[in-house]
Amino acid sequence: MSASSVPKPHHASSVAPEAQKDLSVEGVSKSSDSVSQRVGNAHTEIQGIIELDSGETSTALRSLWKQLVESEQSNDDLTSVMSSALRFQEEAGKKVLAQNPGISELFSVMTYVPKLRDEAGRQLLAQHPSNSDLCYMIRNFPRLREEAYTQLLTQSPSTDNLLSIRPSLLS
Repeated sequence: MSASSVPKPHHASSVAPEAQKDLSVEGVSKSSDSVSQRVGNAHTEIQGIIELDSGETSTALRSLWKQLVESEQSNDDLTSVMSSALRFQEEAGKKVLAQNPGISELFSVMTYVPKLRDEAGRQLLAQHPSNSDLCYMIRNFPRLREEAYTQLLTQSPSTDNLLSIRPSLLS
């Protein structure tokens, strides 16, 4: 298979020049301009926010963010926004917290959105995380250290768990 026959991701910039003139979706003609507005699927919207955050106008960025907020987005997509689009970290984090996040998503909020760290930490502790997760919290999030340590002690920590947090407790 030659390099030219390898399928490329579907982004406005990767559409072949001859296809840009007239893109057809179920018989409806779409110009390449409408494709570049990123009104399509959630992944394209997320990618658009990340790309726009690197410098384009805030009006275009705000418009795209509004479209994203009004549509259903997975916590995984919102985590991508938090890790890549600095302007929207807090808003994406708030949306994740409102959508029944899992432990890894809560750690992402805690990592990327310091303003939401305490709320994400409380939600995480309520999910009864593993001893390893609690040790990670103790080592990396000082304001949540006491609550995480208290919970760890109720979960029969191993000697290795206790040794891994010892330096954090001494500081």
